[in-house]
Formats: sequence, C-alpha cells, structure tokens
Amino acid sequence: MTLQVSAVCIWRLLLAALLAPGGTAPGVVGLIGGFGLVAAGMVLLVLVMRSLLTQATQLRSELDEVAAVSGQNDRSATSPQ
Repeated sequence: MTLQVSAVCIWRLLLAALLAPGGTAPGVVGLIGGFGLVAAGMVLLVLVMRSLLTQATQLRSELDEVAAVSGQNDRSATSPQ
C-alpha cells in the first residue's frame, strides 16, 4: 500500500512538472503538486507510525518477559523450603 501511494505521489509531481511549461493555469499545477506533497507526507507519517508500533510491540514483549521472570523469583523467595 505504501509503495502504491508513493508511486501516485511521484506520478502527480511528474504530471505537474509536465503541465507547468504549457498553457495550463498555474493554479492547476499548484493543486496537483500540493496534493502530491500531502500524499507524500501521509506516506511518511504511516511509515513512522508503523516503525513506532513495531518498536512498541517489541518493548511490550520484553517487558512481559521481565515481569514473568520477576514473578517467578518472587514466588521462589516466598515459598517454604
């Protein structure tokens, strides 16, 4: 999905660059370029959010492991011998 959005962004920017020298109104070129930049920003935001989610899930699993080991140590220290 991210690759498709990136391809659309590049296509829009190329389209805007091709339309700029011609008789197309400058506002149309600006709108196409603006939409391309907004879509590129969204792609960047999604990539950052995905990487943060991956890091968060890894940290959560590490925290669960530490909590499990800590719980086992607490039980062994309080159990009668």
